[in-house]
Amino acid sequence: MFAGKNLRVCALSCLVVLGFTRASLGQPVRRVPAEFEPQEGIWLQWPGRWEKMYEPAYGQITNVIAQHDTVHILHASPKIRGEAEDAITDAGGNLAELDIVWHAIANDNAWMRDNGPVYVVQDGGMRIQNWEFDAWGGAFGNNIPYANDNAVPIEVGTVLGMPVDPVNIVHERGNLEFNGVDTVILNWNVIGNPNRGNGYANKAAAEVDLKNWFGVSKVIWADGPITGDDTGGHIDGIARFIDANRVVVGNCTVNGACQPGDSDDQVYDGVAAELAAAGFEVIRMDFDAAITYGGYTFDADYLNWGVGDGWVILVGFNNPATDNAAKAQLEAWFPGRTVYVIEMLESWINGGGVHCHTNDQPAASTIGTAPTTAFSADATSGSAPFAVQFTDLSSEDPSIWEWDFGDTGTSTNQSPVHTYSANGTYTVTLTARSASGADTEVHANLINVPEPTAILQLASGCLYVWGLSVRRRKPCEPSAELG
Repeated sequence: MFAGKNLRVCALSCLVVLGFTRASLGQPVRRVPAEFEPQEGIWLQWPGRWEKMYEPAYGQITNVIAQHDTVHILHASPKIRGEAEDAITDAGGNLAELDIVWHAIANDNAWMRDNGPVYVVQDGGMRIQNWEFDAWGGAFGNNIPYANDNAVPIEVGTVLGMPVDPVNIVHERGNLEFNGVDTVILNWNVIGNPNRGNGYANKAAAEVDLKNWFGVSKVIWADGPITGDDTGGHIDGIARFIDANRVVVGNCTVNGACQPGDSDDQVYDGVAAELAAAGFEVIRMDFDAAITYGGYTFDADYLNWGVGDGWVILVGFNNPATDNAAKAQLEAWFPGRTVYVIEMLESWINGGGVHCHTNDQPAASTIGTAPTTAFSADATSGSAPFAVQFTDLSSEDPSIWEWDFGDTGTSTNQSPVHTYSANGTYTVTLTARSASGADTEVHANLINVPEPTAILQLASGCLYVWGLSVRRRKPCEPSAELG
């Protein structure tokens, strides 16, 4: 219909900026904050009648942490609360000055790391996951009670007003180490152990659940028991992140209880190799002493540290040479935090240390900020087949992109190329999502694929960008006559 007519070419050098609408779509996006991130508080279950040997160390642990963070203490009876107050006072603490919150919540053991909540950032909020707890698969005896412990995450959720999601998988948080970005480390000999009853045929089957519940893309496995660790080999004595990219792994030496090349050493070396292959900087922490206490001999393994806002606590083995050397290492790894060494040999011969006794609650600030979605298209009109390069310009580091190109075509790539094969006008939608939230940008009638005789010739170089907060448009001006 334009044959023989003059056709003006509109040379466009414009930036079109439109508003956005918020939406939360699709499956949950999750992130587990790392322990070295800011914390809201630390939770403890105070030792009951069968675990009183831990009480002096508990008093010292509480006295240190409560000078930096809020300490939430669960006590099963008024008598236990009174004993806890005495132990904290005996450790030099002033109860009137320490930041302690008491909770009369029934519990069965003093190892809240394992049965307590797993805190997860999900779709712009903080939630608790309640994984099943069965007292370590009966590894310490079938008469160990655990019903109250299994319900602790629900009780904590009630106290905090936080939603609790049940996870029908038996596992302990002490076997989970997160970098806060995309990776979890754990020991297959725990979650895959038949005594947990999870029925996983292989690691790949477990990885499906782990990636779903934690939002990680990498699962790094240790594989095997550690001598003397009846939990099956919790990862918090094997490998620990000190930041998102660096991880410390234990190392057997001739001075320790485990020896180079033995079965324990193979577990440490194996996970170190897996981590290095995954791109992490691996730092080896030598076990430089064999400690004998209570009829047991074991490594001076300092990996079971606890970390919080302004503090790090190390398990002390009453061996000044290695205690002091480990303290110096942690001071270098966690600059700006005060490192304390607390002797807790009674805890160690019964299964763990300060990390095992504590359960950290991430700060609200770890939820982060939801993305603001924006995108560009390198062209918006052309004849079929018409290929368009879309570029994501969203802020706040989304991890999931959901494109709808308006012609039934979709993509989850960050910046896809899409080809329109039929004539028409198409609306393009992008939802950018992270654990912190989601945002959707819709631009109606963005792409025009006209009939061949109706194509308006446009000069190249026009970039369209949507998703910002103001509107601007530079009008086209006639620039040429075609005869």
